[in-house]
Amino acid sequence: MWDENSVLYSDLSYMTEADFIDWKQLRGKTFYITGGTGLIGYYLIQTLLYRNAKFQDHIRILALVRNPEKARAMYERQIPGAGDFLQFVQGDVTETQRMEDSVDFLIHGASPTASRYFVEHPLETLETAIQGTSNMLHLAEEKQVKKMVYLSSMEVYGDHQSEDKISEEEAVCLYPMNLRDSYPIGKCTSENLCQAYSHERGISVDVLRLSQVIGTTCPVRKSHDTRIVMEIARDILSGSDIVLKTKGESKRTYVYVADAVTAILKVLTCEGSDVYNVANEGTYCSIYDMCQLAAEKVAGGKIKVVVQEKDEGIYPAANCLNLSNEKLRACGWKSNTGLEKMFQRLIHY
Repeated sequence: MWDENSVLYSDLSYMTEADFIDWKQLRGKTFYITGGTGLIGYYLIQTLLYRNAKFQDHIRILALVRNPEKARAMYERQIPGAGDFLQFVQGDVTETQRMEDSVDFLIHGASPTASRYFVEHPLETLETAIQGTSNMLHLAEEKQVKKMVYLSSMEVYGDHQSEDKISEEEAVCLYPMNLRDSYPIGKCTSENLCQAYSHERGISVDVLRLSQVIGTTCPVRKSHDTRIVMEIARDILSGSDIVLKTKGESKRTYVYVADAVTAILKVLTCEGSDVYNVANEGTYCSIYDMCQLAAEKVAGGKIKVVVQEKDEGIYPAANCLNLSNEKLRACGWKSNTGLEKMFQRLIHY
């Protein structure tokens, strides 16, 4: 079902044996997951399937996907052994969800991720975030889930200029007339919806504000993924220089996809509703410095970083997103992978 020499297999072994996750509380439960063909959803579903195969945890997975054929192709090696524990539900988060199955945990991760899309399709970006989250919260209430987790973003902190650590209590600074801010505004509004449902309807909802997530679901030579980390990976593999369309002055923290998944699994067993930053604090650096690290350490100095500024209006203004993970660490979670190792694993994958 899994290649034992692969990066994915190594990550699965780590995630399913992390000593800070109480798997006994998850055993035999039903998960409803949106964004199952996205990076985090893919890793989460693979992790639950691996637990079933190795530990007979009998976790059932209902994955909401728009394209079942794509989903089956992504999980084709695992489907034969998954039995009745993996079911793809065709639909869109913006549609009303109707189902008879019981649900214990709901993970809402479906979201557009490309900056160009936010600018060219701001209405769809906002609708997916706000209507999609509203539908998921309604489903969570209807099914009386034990816990819902909403995957938000570090971008909700907006135009933050201080390099001080950012806690979850930090105020946000967003610009409603900036189309690029349709994404963080949608995330911010969705967070408020989660808080409102928790307050008025008693639904236990945790919000995870994810740093830039590094990882992949497919060979990095494919060109459809335009995230900067994937562009860098393709440049390293092809021996091409890394070309930046900005000066790369924005600073941020990063997190490896396996660590993001363990954060989700950890908060599922925490009491109440809360909001958590998910970050490896040791990765904080500018985009330019991140590219330099990849060129020098991962590519062995065989390529260089070239700045060719091009104002397309699709990139957020330079900011500083130095996320603190103190609250999540206090719950027992820990990040396992540094920035250089993230890129090495991405390249090996």
